[in-house]
Amino acid sequence: MQKIQRERQAATALLQGEGETLAMDDDILSYLGVGRAPGFEQFDLQTLHLLDVLGAYFPYCKAAMTEATVSELTAQHSVPSIDQYIELLPKRSGFEFDLHVYNKVSETPALLMVLDIISSSPPHFKRCWQHVKSLLATTIGLWHCAKETKLEKKHAPQLLLTRKVLQVMARAGWLQDPWSKVSEIVHELTPAELVKLLMAVWDTLIKFPPQVEHSPSTLRSEFGRLKPLFVDNIVALAP
Repeated sequence: MQKIQRERQAATALLQGEGETLAMDDDILSYLGVGRAPGFEQFDLQTLHLLDVLGAYFPYCKAAMTEATVSELTAQHSVPSIDQYIELLPKRSGFEFDLHVYNKVSETPALLMVLDIISSSPPHFKRCWQHVKSLLATTIGLWHCAKETKLEKKHAPQLLLTRKVLQVMARAGWLQDPWSKVSEIVHELTPAELVKLLMAVWDTLIKFPPQVEHSPSTLRSEFGRLKPLFVDNIVALAP
């Protein structure tokens, strides 16, 4: 019981960006890596273990963990409206809400993995809509800046953020096939192609928000605009 309590405290600390200060027992590292999604390999063993703890507890406390994550990502800033985003994108967002969410995941990248865990439960993941939408808008702005400055080298943290945002949306069912495969080709695309890809994803999600049920065939009809990107990168999608 004491070990479980320590693990819960450590998991809570991870959400608050304090995981590195907590020591864990060596005898509870044996199940590291079970069922992990891509992206976890960047973390140290201690953070990996805390993420495993969160993943193990999630089926029993879905609402509580979701609310804790939403609370951690939320600040006293108003959420930008869709009209404000439409007027801004693809330029980089300067809205305080977006800056806060981006700073949070930049300071504590493990929060992206927590979102990955929550995305396994679509009904709960809908609570994260405003924050995931914010991260998507931020990635569009970041790649737009890279395109405008003719930056050829793509930064690994920016690629990780882009892939993970796309992956969690696909896992939650917000993106249907073949849209759900787009995260697999981001590393092959230029900044200009990434802006085009992410704007297409953005437009689709705004047209078909996850809070409302949509038919997969209707979503697939939106795929035509991305077909050239998939054809050009068919090797990256090969098993």
